[in-house]
Amino acid sequence: MAEASSTHPYVYGMAAVHRIYRSSFASAPAFIESAVEDEHRRALVANYYTNILASVESHHGGEEECLFPLLIERAPKQRDVVELGIEEHQQVLALLAAAKTANASWESKGDAETQELVSALGSLDGALSAHLDHEEASCRSQSSTSPLRSGR
Repeated sequence: MAEASSTHPYVYGMAAVHRIYRSSFASAPAFIESAVEDEHRRALVANYYTNILASVESHHGGEEECLFPLLIERAPKQRDVVELGIEEHQQVLALLAAAKTANASWESKGDAETQELVSALGSLDGALSAHLDHEEASCRSQSSTSPLRSGR
């Protein structure tokens, strides 16, 4: 695993994962439209979004379980930044639940649910993109005294 430099915490892995989410949600309308009247393709695209949505959920769960408590412990003066991230996660989780429901419905009911899924993924994309932008900006602004660097 790559290490943080002496002046910046290692955030490239996080940004790479975020790029996958951004690309996947930006591509959603085209991917979904490509499956109209094609049951086999719809199953493949639905499976893809099932996995992407599960990944977002896991990614955020890991941050809440491991990263946020560590940040609060090591940088109590930055608590407001962490709490904003937690608030954003709650907004994203509500939209994530709606997107999961819409994806399952589209997969089982077909083309009649296309617009509902596109809309749900678009709403999730908007909130998630804003959160990811905030998260990345917060990490980039960290100095060598990053709370993630435990006395190294």
